[in-house]
Amino acid sequence: MGDGYDARFISIDELVKTSESITFNQLSKSLTNVLHTIDGPFIIIGLSLGGCFALHQSLITNPHLKGMVLSGTPYSLVNGWKIKSIFQLQKYIFKLIPTKVWRKQGIEKSTIIPLYQSMESYDLSHSLHQINIPTLVLVGSKDRINMPTAKELANLIPHAQLQIINNGSHELNTQMPQQFAEEVETFLVNTNLK
Repeated sequence: MGDGYDARFISIDELVKTSESITFNQLSKSLTNVLHTIDGPFIIIGLSLGGCFALHQSLITNPHLKGMVLSGTPYSLVNGWKIKSIFQLQKYIFKLIPTKVWRKQGIEKSTIIPLYQSMESYDLSHSLHQINIPTLVLVGSKDRINMPTAKELANLIPHAQLQIINNGSHELNTQMPQQFAEEVETFLVNTNLK
């Protein structure tokens, strides 16, 4: 992004302090602890699963959290047959993916499988109205699975805006990094977060 930004990427493995399986709530608590060490204003950017963590963090009091960007993010895995079905299929596929493929992604298979299993009841639909920070919801025009959820998020979060990136699919940050960065930059400027 533009000048004046410090960026920190926090991976799931960075938050895991044990070789045993970990749940969404445990990992979210670890993330909360890391974010509370940041001594100054910041925004959180969450992509897909990371967006689930970002949403959860936006509901926890942190005076330094000033904004949020979500991309391809579900807010519930229990409502809606499409999301629920895709989540179940994804869990099954994840079990079939070899451990070495997960390691190349920077995560252990023994971490991701139990994490996904712990999210079967993930549902923030009744809490979204409590989010009180500026929020940018990004979705690719070709991301048919997440498009309805993105529109719902933008309507349910009080200070949210929706931005649809033409010809983008689910992984906007890797498929269309320039457009992704431009949308984040515009959001920061328009909400006086820059």
